Amino acid sequence: MDTHGDDRADLRQLLAEWANPPAEMVDVLPKGGVSLKYLDHAHVTRALIECDPTWYWEPMSMDDYGQPLLVKGDQGRPVGMWIYLHVCGVRRPGYGSIEYREVRGDQSPSADNAIKMIISDALKNAAMRFGVALNLWGKDHEEKAAPAPRKAKATPLPSPLPETHDTKDLGKMAYEALCTDYGKDLVNGAMAIYGVARFSELTPARVQEIEASLFQRANVVSANEKAAANDPPAL
Repeated sequence: MDTHGDDRADLRQLLAEWANPPAEMVDVLPKGGVSLKYLDHAHVTRALIECDPTWYWEPMSMDDYGQPLLVKGDQGRPVGMWIYLHVCGVRRPGYGSIEYREVRGDQSPSADNAIKMIISDALKNAAMRFGVALNLWGKDHEEKAAPAPRKAKATPLPSPLPETHDTKDLGKMAYEALCTDYGKDLVNGAMAIYGVARFSELTPARVQEIEASLFQRANVVSANEKAAANDPPAL
């Protein structure tokens, strides 16, 4: 899904340069009798920065306290998270997960680094959807013969329909309505997080996302204020 702008040349370059990353950057993980090749977090980050220095990720959902919504396992431990990865104005989803194993009576990974590992896995998963290490994914990639090169020239991708209003007036009206309900500072901050720089980019879908985020934040602040009001005064 496009969130603003679109630089298809840079995205094609990312795919061309990083679908098959340099051999010296590739790590191998034995798993289930198969050697899985992968690109680690640092090299994935390097690929994204080279394509778009302003790339960023965001959780797909937030909990009632404004924190990223984590998928929990049977024992209540975090096991996964859905994210959006933004590169060159294009937003694509990714999912990161971890496995807990018994290691000399201890649980691995530890609670301290579980979320970091989930985020790292989610970034690698989402970056794959942009072409980063694309050809390394799949358990049996080593056994499969390389596909024959295509002789026909690829058909150019059609230009995407702009996700903007025909005029900026509707976007300005939506912006002013949000400011009335939530305040200018909060609205400007939310627009920056969602990469909205112009009134014309405040489409109904984007306004709905920003308003949901602001509404959730307002609920958290209200809950905190109520909790503080109910606390007994300090002696």
